[in-house]
Amino acid sequence: MKTRIISGLIITALVAAIIFLPKSVVFVFAFALSMLCAYELYKCIGVETEIIGFAGYAAILIYYLFILTGKADPVTAAALCFIIIMAVYVFTYPKYKINKVSYVIFGFIYTAVLMSFLYFIRNLTLGKFMLPLVFIGAWINDVGAYFVGVKFGKHHFVPVLSPNKSLEGLFGGILSSGAVGALYGLIINAMDDQVGNHILLCAVIAMVTALVSVIGDLSASAIKRDRGIKDYGNIIPGHGGIMDRCDSLLYAAPVVYLMVTVFWK
Repeated sequence: MKTRIISGLIITALVAAIIFLPKSVVFVFAFALSMLCAYELYKCIGVETEIIGFAGYAAILIYYLFILTGKADPVTAAALCFIIIMAVYVFTYPKYKINKVSYVIFGFIYTAVLMSFLYFIRNLTLGKFMLPLVFIGAWINDVGAYFVGVKFGKHHFVPVLSPNKSLEGLFGGILSSGAVGALYGLIINAMDDQVGNHILLCAVIAMVTALVSVIGDLSASAIKRDRGIKDYGNIIPGHGGIMDRCDSLLYAAPVVYLMVTVFWK
């Protein structure tokens, strides 16, 4: 537990430094996380060093290069990347079965497309103030859910996927994220007049993101159970792999982007 806490604090400090740095740094950060997560995901089915796996990495690189130009529609870029992976499938046929190819395509969408919303948020006019809401919704939820679950948890709601998760922990995590979100809204309102008074909105975004983050965490757990592994890796002491730490962020980022672009006026 001590190792997990120390690792978590170091990661939080690094992320806090990165998200307030220039957009280019966030772009590199999102790209690097996408590549690392894809590697761990592809390793689950043994294609991390196969031609079809490299097609997935190439698709991620091309997708981010399109985004970097600022001119390409992300959906169009993702469609092109899909074609690239399928081209490798065609020209190497019958080396790979469709289930492996589908997994590579899924990995591209799961890691690259979802993670790229970190950059999309940062690229907004007030993006540097909005981006922390992703981490508040995802990671504060983890902390709140853990402590409330340990203290009061009695009713398990996904015993097969995660036997330690409880309904009490679920609500504790969501409320914790909402409280920190409201505090964050208060702080940024005092920091910059252009931000506006969005204390309630920050709280709501954090709570909705927390709920979605739980689905992200459980989705990653479902994949691990399906593949018969405990963690995606061991690069982060006490946490496992990059995917083990980023699974909730992958779902949180597009939700925050949607909410801030619709409601942040």
